[in-house]
Formats: sequence, C-alpha cells, structure tokens
Amino acid sequence: MIYYNINLMKNPPLIRLVSCLLLAIAGIHCAAKRVALPVSKMENAESFMAKADGFSANAQYDGANFFLSRAADICRSEKRWEKAIQCLVQMGNNWQKIGDLEQAKTAFAQALQITLDQNDGKNLELSKSMLQLAFKLLAKKEYAAALELMNRGLAIQQKIYGAEHPELGKIYNSLALLYLHMGDTQKGIEFSNKSLSAKIRKFLNTDSSFLKNYSFLDGVNISERSFEDMSGMLDKSLGVYLESLGSGHPLVASIYEKLGMVCALQGAFEQGLEFFRKALRIWLDTVGEEDIRVAALYEEIGICLRLQGDGQNARSYLQQALGIARDARQPVILASIYFQLGKVCFLQNQHSEALQNYQLSLAMLVPGLAPGALDVSRETETVAEKQNLLEILAAQAEAFEARAGLQTSEKSDLQAAFHAIQGAIHLIDLLRADYKSENYRLLFGEKSQHILDLAVRVTLKLFRMTGIQDLKERAFAFSEKSKAALLSENMLESNARQFAGIPLDKLTREKELKNELAQCETLFQRQSSLPGAAETPAMAEARHRYYALLAGYQELIAQFERDYPQYFELKYGNRNFSSAALQNNLPGDMALIEYFLGSTHLTIFFLSRDKFEVVTQPLDPQFAESIAAYCLAIKKIDEITFLQLSPKLYRVLIAPIEEWLRGKEKILFIPDGALAYLPFETLISEERHVADFSQLDFLIRRFAVSYHFSGHLWQSRLPRDVTPHQDAWAGFAPVFSGTAHDGYVMHSQDLRAGVSQEQDIVRTVTLDSLEFPELPGTENELRSIIGLFASKNSKAVGFFHSQATEKLFKSQALKEFSIIHLATHSLTNETNPKLSGFLFYPQANNLDGEDGILYAGETYNLNLDCKLLVLSSCESGTGRLVEGEGLLALTRGLFYSGAGNIVFSLWKVEDRTTGSLMVKLYQEILQGESFVQAMKKAKLSFIADPFTAFPKYWAGFILLGM
Repeated sequence: MIYYNINLMKNPPLIRLVSCLLLAIAGIHCAAKRVALPVSKMENAESFMAKADGFSANAQYDGANFFLSRAADICRSEKRWEKAIQCLVQMGNNWQKIGDLEQAKTAFAQALQITLDQNDGKNLELSKSMLQLAFKLLAKKEYAAALELMNRGLAIQQKIYGAEHPELGKIYNSLALLYLHMGDTQKGIEFSNKSLSAKIRKFLNTDSSFLKNYSFLDGVNISERSFEDMSGMLDKSLGVYLESLGSGHPLVASIYEKLGMVCALQGAFEQGLEFFRKALRIWLDTVGEEDIRVAALYEEIGICLRLQGDGQNARSYLQQALGIARDARQPVILASIYFQLGKVCFLQNQHSEALQNYQLSLAMLVPGLAPGALDVSRETETVAEKQNLLEILAAQAEAFEARAGLQTSEKSDLQAAFHAIQGAIHLIDLLRADYKSENYRLLFGEKSQHILDLAVRVTLKLFRMTGIQDLKERAFAFSEKSKAALLSENMLESNARQFAGIPLDKLTREKELKNELAQCETLFQRQSSLPGAAETPAMAEARHRYYALLAGYQELIAQFERDYPQYFELKYGNRNFSSAALQNNLPGDMALIEYFLGSTHLTIFFLSRDKFEVVTQPLDPQFAESIAAYCLAIKKIDEITFLQLSPKLYRVLIAPIEEWLRGKEKILFIPDGALAYLPFETLISEERHVADFSQLDFLIRRFAVSYHFSGHLWQSRLPRDVTPHQDAWAGFAPVFSGTAHDGYVMHSQDLRAGVSQEQDIVRTVTLDSLEFPELPGTENELRSIIGLFASKNSKAVGFFHSQATEKLFKSQALKEFSIIHLATHSLTNETNPKLSGFLFYPQANNLDGEDGILYAGETYNLNLDCKLLVLSSCESGTGRLVEGEGLLALTRGLFYSGAGNIVFSLWKVEDRTTGSLMVKLYQEILQGESFVQAMKKAKLSFIADPFTAFPKYWAGFILLGM
C-alpha cells in the first residue's frame, strides 16, 4: 500500500491538482493488487465517499473532494439523488474550509439544482451549509452573493418547515443583519420583526416579562405595550385579509395562529386556543391532515393546553403532531414534539416517561446517540440546534432530580441530573459567545437563570450525599456565573484586546468606533424616549448612522478574531473560576459572603483564607417583598418597621454563617437579586421595640463592610493599594448656580414633606421637567476636602461651576489623580438604563462637543485607572434589576473603565448630610485607613450622634471594593 502525506490545504491550485492526480493513481495502483470482483457502481460510490471521509479526517480537503466528485458523478448517473446532494454539500463545506468560496458556491449550486429538480426543493443540510457560506461572504462584504445564498437557504427551510415556523427566526435574523450591513435599515427592521414573530411562536419557555425593555438587534424596541400593539396590528391585518381573501385563505390562518400565540403569552389560554383552532380548520381544509404545518399547529395547541394545566388533552394533540412529523421525517420538529410530550409527562409527575421522551428528543438532534451516552464536551458543540438541546438537557436534569426524591436510586439519578446540567452549562457558554448584541445576551442571561438555579441545587444535593469537595466548588462556580455575566464578558474582551498583540492603530480605531457607537445610540434612544416621539428625519439619520457604525465595529472585531489567534483564545478560552485562588487572595481578616437566590432556596457561600462553607435554607416566598419593605423603612425613617424587619433579615442572612465570622474584621458581600438593594451593615441581631439607635448593634459596629459584583471580578482587580493617603485627589462640583441648558428639562423631586427647601435638595434628577436646583453643598464639600488634603501636603484640585465639564472628566488630564470625586446630580432611568448618567456643567451650544451629561453607555469608554472613585450623588448604584446580571447601574461602566474601588449611593441623599459624610470619609483616609475601614469609621461617627444614628443618614453610601 502506498501512502501520501500531502498538506493539501497549503498548496497552490496547480499543486493541489497534481496532488489529486497522485491520489487517483494511488487508488488505481492499490486496486490493481487486489483480486478483481464484480462491484456495482453504487458500491464504488460508497467506497469513494469512505475514502473522502478519511482524507477529511486528516484535514486533506482537496483529496476528499476529488473522491466526493467521483462519487457525486456516479450517484447522478444512477439517479441516487440524495447521495449526490450529500456529496456536493460535503464538497461545498470542504471548499469553505480551504477558503475557496467560489468552488463552494459552485458545489452548492449543483446540489440546489438537484434538490429543486428531484427533491421538491427540500434538503436541510444544504440550506445550513449555504447559510454558513453566506456569512463568510458577508464578512468579505460580498453582500449580493451572501443575500442570494440566504434567500435560497430560506426558501428551502420554508418548504421544509412552513413559512412561519420558529426555526426560520434564525434566518430572518441573519437577513436582518445582512441588510443592516448593506445600509438598508428599513429591510433590516422588517426582517428583525419577522425574526421576533418567529421567536414568540416558540412560547413554551417564554415569559412575556422577558420581552419587555429590551432592544432586539439594538434598535427594535419591545416595550410594555408590545403585545397590545402586536394584537392591534394583527387584528387590522385580519380584517383586510378576511375582506380581500376570504375566511379560508392560508394567510388568514397565519394571522389566527399569531393571535393565538400572543394570547397564550399573556396567559389568555382559552382565547389563544380559540384562535389556534380557527387556524387549524383552515389548514386542514387547504393542505390536509398530513401537512407539516398542521403538525406545527397541533404542537402549539398542545403547548397551550399544557401551560393551561390540561395535560391529558395536551398529550392527545402532541401525539397527533408526532404522527405527522414522523411520516415527514423531520428530526428537528420531532425533537420538539418529543420534548413537549416530556414536559406534559413531567407535569403529570410521570418522571420516567418524561425522561424517555427527552431521550428520544435528544436522539433526533444528535443522530446515532446511544441511550444516556451524550458527551457534553464534544457532541453538544456539533449540534446545530443548540438552543433546543439546552432546553432538553435542562428539562432532563429537572426530571432526574424530581425522580431522585421518590425512589431508592437517588444517587444515580442525581448523578445523571448533574451530568445533564454540565452539558446545559457548556451550551450556555457556547450560545452566549454567539450573541453579539448586548441586549440579546441580557435576555439570554435572564432565561438561563433557572438553569443555574437548578445547577446549584442539584450540585449541592449531590455534594451532601457524596461529600465530594469538588462538587461544592462547582456549585460556587455556577453561582458566580449568575453574577454580572455580561460585565465579566466585556472585561474578558477588553483584556483580550490589551494582551493579544493587536497593533496600536487598530486598537485606537476600535476605541473611536466604540465611542461613536455609544454617543449615537444615546442620541437615538433619547429622541425615541420622548413622550409621543414619532420617527423624524433626524431619528432616521441617527438610526442609519448607528447601524453603519455597528457594522464597522463588528467587522473590526471579526478581523481581530480572525487575524490575532491569541485574541480569540483570551476572549473565548478557558473561563473556569477557581475558588481556591480566590481564597488565597482574601486577607486573613476578611470573609467573602456570596448569596444565591434560587426559586425556592437561599444558598450562602462563606469563603475565607482557611474555610469554605455553604448553607442552604428554604426561601420565604415573601422574601423579596421583605427586602423592599426594609429598604423603604430606612428611606422613610420608619423606625417601627425597621426594628421589626432588621432582626428577621439578620436571622436569614447572617446568623447561619455567624460562627465562621469570629476573628474577622472585614466582610465582602456578593449580593444576588433583590439583595443588591440592601445595605447589610444596617442589620441588627436583637429585637427591640423602642430604641436609642445610637446604641443598636448594627453589623457595621463589628465589621468593615464592602460589596462587589462577583468574586471573580473582585479578584480581577488584585493586587491594589487601598491606603493612598499620599495620592493626588481631583473633585468635580458643577454646582449649577444660575446655569441654563438651552431650555433643557430637569428638576429634582422632593425627598420628603415638611422639610425646608434648603434642606430638601437632593442629588438626583429626571428628564421630564424644566430646571434643576443648585447644589451649594457640593462646593462646600469639595473645598473642605481640599483643605484636608492641603493640611497633609497632598495634591488636591477642585473643578467648580463652568470648570466641571464632561469633556474634562473624559480627558487624559485625570490620569495623574488616583482619587476622583464627583459631586453632582445623577439621572436615573430604570426603563432604559443606558439613559442614566451624571450631570456636568452645561456648555452653551455644546461648544466642547459634549452635551453635559455623561450617559451610562459612555462610561465604558473612559480611562479612569484610579484607586478610588467617589460618586457623591443620588442613586448612583441603583438601576434595573436583571436576573443573572444584577443591577444595571452606573457603577458597571465605571468599574469597567478602571475604577478600582467605587463609593456609590443606594437612594436619594441630602446635599448637606452627604457633604458631612464625605469629609469624615477623607479624614480617615488621610489618617492612613484603608477605604473600607475609612467608610466604617465615617459611618460610626454618624451612629454615635443620636440625631444621625438612624441608617437613613449614613447607610445610603456603600463601597464597591475593599
């Protein structure tokens, strides 16, 4: 036997041709040595295909294509059309791997022609391969060729699935992105809406609340009124279609189907079922019982019935769908139906039957899968329908966990649940990497939270049963994944750019594009958020410019990934988190306490340098309401409610881990969910009815308290010096004395009734009023702090009134200051967090190119690199709470931009009280105290005075860092 080891991928075309001829000669030479036996043409074709597989396995794609071409010719001559298409699709995929996109297009064109002529235009693998090639052409800006391939791929899948099937949402989204790259915003939005329409079709695991307040494709807004608007549009379309096409037309059925989905998403199941049945009658009359569109409708009715709690009827409809899809040999649709049947069985507590259906569903997505043999690290990466696979694995884990509590095979079922969970978490990581839009990643993070909840719960159950320490660490790692995931990814990407050897000019261009994107997006969102805002030429221009910038930015990032392998590795490589490394970085006198709020349980992870413990306890269904009531009691100085709730919260949050806190001086809290609003230092252990608050045993009396987004983000900023009493200080105080902002609309809301206007000035504003008040206390605050630094011969510079500009804050001039202090108004916008920000002194007619507002989106583009950033304004640490992410607050972008430690506020703070607290904070810092100890001592000075001992006066400001 003669073997040829030729690296064909790197050969120029002429050498590749010679290589293929040598391979053919080798085949003839080998055949001549064997005894000749009569062989059919198809046996020859199969032999050529087997040889091609061998060459492909060794990345010798030219050789593979030589044999595939011969096999395809035989299959065509023998009219074995499916085999011929298979060969041509493989050839096209191989040409793509080599980089010869023209040859790939030719192979796919031949496969498409056979598909159209002989197979009614249906071949799913061909469609997927064409779409893959389309994306490569898109990256090369060959838009026309990419569009042609996408449309052809869409036409194939429309024939397979039907025009409205959820699977088409992916292609609609791809077309939307392509049109946006081409600068056709209108078409881009049209297809993004089609994509959304397809997505809501799959309403099984979609709660309507997930769709609120997000921008799909960074432009198509889904608001509180979305479903009402959608229903209205569908009703209008229905009227037009009924009048022009008649009541039995398929387009009328399509509208009924969409109306059914909208109703089901809102919980109006009976009304949804009525619409579904109307659509069903039309489809049965027009296409017959065996059409795949009828199967899809049966499945939707089954889903709706299951959500309504009617498992018996749901099962009946799903069985009908299963029969049709099985005859049509549609594996993706079959996988979905088996999955739905599993959900129905689970609803009826038939866990073993549910698991059987989930396994059948897996087998449809992973061909050749042996029972229970899914390799989570290998096979999950090769499956195209990763989102479907994720849902199946999560449901499988849930069923194993449920069955574990009902029978003697508890350990094996928990192990199986853990195995499925590992696969699900691996898929979450893969899918997150695929999402380029920040809003999609936020939405995906919310939807993934129930899987992380299941992961923590199952892993800890197995840990308690087996005692395997690695499982406890895995549970902590799963908890960490639910903390500021998007911020963590942005930090990883930033580090990847810094250390991947990318030339400075390209990094500069990336930063410029990112700045322009943030400014353009902010402008567009501001215009869109105004009451009664309609599309104007200026808005259309802003939107068009944004999409053009976005396309340029994505193209640049794709170039980084393509041309700088280290960037790709650093960005997407190993993200495993080591609890042991975190423990080693904790000071000996410090404990880290991380909370995980599950659906039914609260888990507390306790870490110190020499101890790692975990406690789980049932969660009161009213827990979040108790947190909200407690925080409100502090803000409103409601002493009775405070004294009732504080000890109760202490018993839940601190008492379970209190024994391990002995000997510690500092606590770093990593909150979760509603706990992000809670100042833990205010908790008391004793129940008191009447209190002198200066005598209460607040937690801060025993511990210096700080906070962070997550353990790994805290660790990412180590090492750092936290006693910078010799460092330079810069402060900003616009004051707003006698300023105007071109008629801009801002004013502060009252803090509480019965207080004089002078005392009542707070540092937060909204954009729905006419003017904003002065902050005279901020000038006094900064001048007092400057005096403190001067007394220690330390550099301190204050920028007041018209000097305190946004342009200066963004400039490189602040590089020499390690402590930066911002005393101003802050904007809060929980509906659209990107429109939150800080106010600087407004410049007439924007002479410096800035509008005087540092918006949240712009904070990610700063170069702070400071040890401490003090945000002496209201609610600078609050925002919209997103599951899996935490609070979308202004602190996130500032931390990303280099602030090592941040002091921020949880509620509206009074101007004069704030100044007093800040002066005391800096007095302690200048005495050499660390930031966290300085904050503790400043607060204790307030507690010592009975008039300011209530937490309202000292707990509003907290420290992120140490």
